[in-house]
Amino acid sequence: MKISICIPTYNRREFLEKAILSCFFESNYQFEILIGDDSTIPSLSQKDLQSFLPQKNYEIKYFHHKKALKQNKNVDFLIKQTTGDYCVIMHDDDSFTSEGLICLLKKLEELNFPNNLILYGKQKIIDQNDIENKNATDNLNLSYQRSVTFVGLQTDNIKATLLQRCPSNGFLISGAQLRKLGYRDYETAGDACDIDLIIRATILYDLKLYFVNEFVSNYRISKDSISKLSNNNAIVFKYKILDEFGINKKYPSLHKKILTDEYILLFGSYLNLKKYKEAKEFYFSKQYPFYKRFTPRGIYHLIKLGQVILK
Repeated sequence: MKISICIPTYNRREFLEKAILSCFFESNYQFEILIGDDSTIPSLSQKDLQSFLPQKNYEIKYFHHKKALKQNKNVDFLIKQTTGDYCVIMHDDDSFTSEGLICLLKKLEELNFPNNLILYGKQKIIDQNDIENKNATDNLNLSYQRSVTFVGLQTDNIKATLLQRCPSNGFLISGAQLRKLGYRDYETAGDACDIDLIIRATILYDLKLYFVNEFVSNYRISKDSISKLSNNNAIVFKYKILDEFGINKKYPSLHKKILTDEYILLFGSYLNLKKYKEAKEFYFSKQYPFYKRFTPRGIYHLIKLGQVILK
């Protein structure tokens, strides 16, 4: 049995090393670690690669792209290179916990190696110095319903997917299924390429989500995290993807709940991306709760919208 671990990277040599080292476990499985490096200067040398191989059942495949592929195409490139029976995607600034991947593999064994499941667990929030923020960790897993209440196969698979119970990396998926899915390009999925994969896996291919109540990965929040960038368009593309699959018509109450929870983020993203026409249309649409327009936040949004339109 072979497990493929895909790590796309860009100018994060220090974090990348930690991500790679977190992939090594005592196990009888065969592992391949595939690294797609978009950095201007190669992050790793042959000497570095050799130093990362303490065990015989591991191999590293390192690809430096002289012309950066960018996140979506880089991950898709790595997926196409995998040869594993099962695969995991790990971002270069994140990492596995000490027993993270092993607990998923043990559950995979117990379930007799199904190829129609996506297995996932909890995340820890860490900073750039690897220090955990326990309050943030608790809040994150509570928000995404990763607790003992939701252990096992998710009873409402579509709901679990759209509420993003499965994290954006560190999940275990059939290699054949992942290679069939791939990552869609930036024009189609934008920065929402991770959630786009899970949505397509569950809606188009009927893969099921399975939650293991263990800490699997460390999610790093640092000053240069993608989620903190003002031009991050993940939430905008997320709603484009939801519209593409007709979620607002097929699951109207669920779509409304998600939008109600995220309308502030979506409106703010429109403004940050200078999509003023979309921001105006959204503010005066049914999607922006009418009663919310009269709250301090709603009035603030209206003022901000007026300021950018009148510039």
